Amino acid sequence: MIIDEIDVSDLPTNVEESFIAFEKRLREALEDAQRRDQSDWVDQDGHYVGSFLPERYYVSSILAFLDETRLELDVVDISQVADSDFKSQFSQFFNRINYAKTRFLLRKQQSASGASGTPLTFEPKYREEIYKLLGTIRKIVNQEVDDEAKKEKIFNKIASLQSEIDHKKTTVDNLFGRMIDLSQTIGECAENVEPLIDKLERIKKIFWDRSQKMDLLSKSDRPKLLPSDNEEALSDEIPF
Repeated sequence: MIIDEIDVSDLPTNVEESFIAFEKRLREALEDAQRRDQSDWVDQDGHYVGSFLPERYYVSSILAFLDETRLELDVVDISQVADSDFKSQFSQFFNRINYAKTRFLLRKQQSASGASGTPLTFEPKYREEIYKLLGTIRKIVNQEVDDEAKKEKIFNKIASLQSEIDHKKTTVDNLFGRMIDLSQTIGECAENVEPLIDKLERIKKIFWDRSQKMDLLSKSDRPKLLPSDNEEALSDEIPF
């Protein structure tokens, strides 16, 4: 199986960046497997007569990633579709995954460059203080939340927020968006939320009092990734 050929031990903690890295490695393994498979499954007239096993493994591996990380992309499980219909449906599946990955790449690039939203930065000492508070939240969740699925959901949101804080420069939208995600998830998944709310409020205060707004680069110094009439669309949810 092609999943056995890729390393998943060092994927980024941010789920979107993790998806980018995972899909890239999976695609490379898929292309290698396709070359081997098609050389073994070609009839005397040169027509492919294989079972599309590499493509099916790609689909099931992508779906496993989405389920495990709870990354919400509206794709259909086509791993068991009959061979006669699989090729066209795989093309649609592959294109949707490629679209999502491209959006995540653009989003990551815009965040890093300050092209999307007001860029912020923190002094290292305040970043370390936030890390300690997030560590305390993890400990409280580990002690107070018994449901493993709920616990994992909170941990994923913590990792997403911490990944954003790791950047030397982030944006208002990214930072507070992930903070809201974490707060809402804790409210949904944790019963004894008072100790957690206290830590969250302390983090919010650091965000509010200790972050420093940075000036955007002038437009002449930074090429646009997409025409201006598409910029607003990049901040929306993936529309599928």
